[in-house]
Amino acid sequence: MGYDMRLRRIPDGEAEVVAVAREVCRKAVAARDAFPRSAYDTRDENSGYLRSSDPEPNAAQLAVEAAYDALNKAERSYFRLNIWGMSRCCEYMNARGMLCQPGVSRQWPTCPDQNAYEWVTYPDDRSHLSEPTPEQIGAAEAYAAELDRLLAEHPGECPGIPVHKFGSNDGWIVTPPECTAALGALALARGAGVVDPDEPWWPRWVEYLRLGAEYDGFEVY
Repeated sequence: MGYDMRLRRIPDGEAEVVAVAREVCRKAVAARDAFPRSAYDTRDENSGYLRSSDPEPNAAQLAVEAAYDALNKAERSYFRLNIWGMSRCCEYMNARGMLCQPGVSRQWPTCPDQNAYEWVTYPDDRSHLSEPTPEQIGAAEAYAAELDRLLAEHPGECPGIPVHKFGSNDGWIVTPPECTAALGALALARGAGVVDPDEPWWPRWVEYLRLGAEYDGFEVY
């Protein structure tokens, strides 16, 4: 369980870099799995990853971990935190003025036709769907646009990212202006002497907000 975040626009060249990194991972896993499972007889006390007292399979496992780390760094459009991590992240952001807590009162639209909505929303995965009528497509497109508007909405005038957008996996849209406002608040906090959290993922999170400001924001699932 956790929160998966994806940029609304993929940075130029990322897809090609990620494809190469995934192939490196595939080969590393295949090389590691060539050794019997019984070869991995210990466990790293810090990471929890399996280790081997035999240098060769141990090197193969370390290569897998390095390959996955490189893949995570290559896929800049994606960021994930588990439930605990997101809770901590919100605490850190709130303490630095990066979040706001506007009053939220809205009337959610009703989906007119689930089949038509999926047809419009997932054009690359229609094999299980029946083709809707033009009228159904039009209604589904209007519904999808209204839903996106509400998911991206910034109620009121408070600066920063509305905290409710990190409170559920409903596809909330964190907009570029919200990312920019959060980064501005962080800069002010740093200028006032507030030290960044001692978390290994915090620098990448700040960079992810910068990417969000540049690449049309990001969605939270």
